[in-house]
Amino acid sequence: MARKKHPRRKPNTGALRYREGRALSWEAAFPLGHSEYRYDSFATWQEATAHLDQLVAERDSVEHPRNIPGGTKRLDRFLTDWLFSKKLHIREKTYENYAYLCDLAVGYFGGERRIDTIERKDADACYAYFHGRAFKNVSHLRMVLAQAFKYAEEENYTKGNPFRRAKAPATDHRPGMVLSKMQRATMLKVATELDPALAPIWHLYGRVGLRRGEGMGLLWSNVDWKQKTITITQQYTDVRNRTVKTIPKTARSRRTFPVPDDVMEMLADLFKEQARDTGRIVTGLIFADDQGEHLAVQHIRWRWKQIKKRAALPANVRIHDLRHTALYHMEQAGIPRSVRMAFAGHTTTRMADKYADHASEDMEAMRAALEKLG
Repeated sequence: MARKKHPRRKPNTGALRYREGRALSWEAAFPLGHSEYRYDSFATWQEATAHLDQLVAERDSVEHPRNIPGGTKRLDRFLTDWLFSKKLHIREKTYENYAYLCDLAVGYFGGERRIDTIERKDADACYAYFHGRAFKNVSHLRMVLAQAFKYAEEENYTKGNPFRRAKAPATDHRPGMVLSKMQRATMLKVATELDPALAPIWHLYGRVGLRRGEGMGLLWSNVDWKQKTITITQQYTDVRNRTVKTIPKTARSRRTFPVPDDVMEMLADLFKEQARDTGRIVTGLIFADDQGEHLAVQHIRWRWKQIKKRAALPANVRIHDLRHTALYHMEQAGIPRSVRMAFAGHTTTRMADKYADHASEDMEAMRAALEKLG
């Protein structure tokens, strides 16, 4: 007796095959992607058809799409879930940066894109797209997506990680700059005239090499008046236009360093002035607003623009360049690298050398070298 002829299934919805002589004679083959299939056996054609229909429905579900044993997802939903899994293990600023880069990826690929359909060529095209638009953090974008898709691979959402071997085009980053000793002296004079209460922070940036957020986070309890030292215990950073308190990342960053005598005198005067202001909120911050609350990052940036303009500094000099300035002039003064690393909180000699490598910008030092040569 001839076997009943059944209608063919639509493309990409699986295939049925009759296996004569088997107890479960109907084999259902469901495509998993990457030329792989899932095979299941059933006693009747109706059971096998219902099974494939269920797999197709799960794969194409808007809420919970599945098309491989572990289940795949839409890109937007997958990255949202992955970020949530990371949130408890990374700092707030890092989380916000990850979220921003994931938003860029969703915007490029489309949120409804199934993650198992993204291939190596798609990853390469993504990097080329952002590089072509002068995006400065292509390598960071690559790192985040490679992490996310490694997780997808481990959870069987995909059969491979297209971002692992994809190459991010090299990006030219703006190098650090240094001020000459005369420019630094002019800058500090202008900063003191503009806002005496903030004068010590600019000295700590330009002479000791503090990071911007470290200076903003200094507490009076961090000051040892007898030893004339300051200890870094916290910092403030900018997270999507919000000023957020964080803890320094490394043990080297949580450091204690000596402070110049004249800066200690400035701090002592500021401490007395704040003590006389009975209306201030006691937060313990050295540099604060009129109420005693922490300063906003935007306020420091605004003040820096004023200082640059009045001191006739190059328009593209950043606050962070004051750190370069301090460490470069320490190097020029013959201070050993290990001591400079202790001031800066650097963990590697490579980073210390990077901050000291500004000789090409210092014409005075180069002319002095020629004079020594005769």
